[in-house]
Amino acid sequence: MKNGGFYQKASELYEKGYYVIDIPIGGKMPVRKEWPKIRMNESDIKSINDQKYDPGVGVITGQLNGEYSIIAIDIDIKDEDKVGAIINFCKKEIGFSPVRVGNPPKALLIYKYKGERKKQVSGANENHDRIEILGTGQQFVAYHTHPDTGRQYQWSDPIDELSGLFEVNDKQIDDLIDFW
Repeated sequence: MKNGGFYQKASELYEKGYYVIDIPIGGKMPVRKEWPKIRMNESDIKSINDQKYDPGVGVITGQLNGEYSIIAIDIDIKDEDKVGAIINFCKKEIGFSPVRVGNPPKALLIYKYKGERKKQVSGANENHDRIEILGTGQQFVAYHTHPDTGRQYQWSDPIDELSGLFEVNDKQIDDLIDFW
């Protein structure tokens, strides 16, 4: 296994019901144009692991796996108190989610959503702070080195199986955008 552990982390997420994608070194976006349609299996993950580089692991959002898709709430805000308030709101109004941090205090939470949902972006303030709801045609980095900080993305808690995530609905997402 290579240093970043692509095979281990991608395999774990795949087994938990997530659609994974490889993220190139130094980046946050998949290289392959067809990435939203890729459905890696164990063989694909091993094939990437056998290459000379050790990519990061991304998770494709908004694509049905059974009756649910993954929705990520990307808190792209530079104020630690505001980020904390939004995380607390989500945990109280939607339910628990592990929190991923790559460039603090910005954070990301994950939930399951019944069906598919397109991306939604809140209005930005004067500091360009905003919340993005990542859905169909989007992805997030789950495990990798953040290109701006040079540090590994960190999760507050282990990522649960897709079936074990709390479910978010449209009203809760609208309430979150209104709260922001």
